[in-house]
Amino acid sequence: MRNIKVLFYPLIFIALSCGGEEKTPREKSIDAINAWQLKADTSIQKNENVSGICDSLITYYEHFVNAYPMDTFIPECLIRIASVNQRIMQFEKAEIAMEKFQKMFPKHKKSAFLMYQEAIMLQMDMQQLGKAKDKFNDLILKFPNTKWASEAKIMIGIDATNDKDFFNSIIKKGEEKNITKK
Repeated sequence: MRNIKVLFYPLIFIALSCGGEEKTPREKSIDAINAWQLKADTSIQKNENVSGICDSLITYYEHFVNAYPMDTFIPECLIRIASVNQRIMQFEKAEIAMEKFQKMFPKHKKSAFLMYQEAIMLQMDMQQLGKAKDKFNDLILKFPNTKWASEAKIMIGIDATNDKDFFNSIIKKGEEKNITKK
């Protein structure tokens, strides 16, 4: 009887451990990404230095994009790569991820939003007003009936008031009117 108990417990352990399915490398990658994303989000909420965490997270996303180029999770990975790079003020890298997304998924439901985000980043963060205007115009042409196209039209109007030459021309016109009135 005692010998049966000694053999019984290891057999139960073996049976239970063999019963579960092993995760695929893809599933393991997604689990790792989610863990790093949670760690980054938590650190950001606590106002901790997140540069190293974000760099690791971006590396996991990029690895996934390279390892599974046809996966349905790729659009989300590229959006998150851009977003995380923006958070840590690596705007050029964010721009590259946004451009890659737009080339790979031109008809994706988030394409208009991402184009808008890129134009805002170019305008506000990178001070590249000409590129921002071009991106807004591309958005209006490619996605004319979207909320983001309407927002882009507004931003192009607002952007003109930020342009130094535009401001200077208004000031000169105002000065000329004041001179002729005297």
